[in-house]
Amino acid sequence: MIVQIDESKVGKRKYNRGRLVEGHWVFGAIDMDTDELRIIVCPGNKRDWATLGPIIQQHIKPGTIIMSDCWKAYGNLSQFNYFHTTVNHSDPEFCFVAEDGVTNTQKIESIWRPFKN
Repeated sequence: MIVQIDESKVGKRKYNRGRLVEGHWVFGAIDMDTDELRIIVCPGNKRDWATLGPIIQQHIKPGTIIMSDCWKAYGNLSQFNYFHTTVNHSDPEFCFVAEDGVTNTQKIESIWRPFKN
């Protein structure tokens, strides 16, 4: 089983322009085989391991391959019986697909893109 995870801030923009001002952090996970999607509002509007860890453990089975970005809150995943692979969005050569040629977060990241009317 392979699952991509990511977190994003959903909020309000003045006149639909500029940076997000206020909002809520949400966590998303998508199963690469079934396209089953989970989106959870982060309790306390936080995205640290203390917040995301229990959510991941509740919704993703141990032994799953988890693909994520390099957000530090995900650094503990291998200690909880997950196979964790990452893509470093700061690496100019491998910012979308990791050096292994497989690891990416494109499917879950596409969920966060705003819909156009």
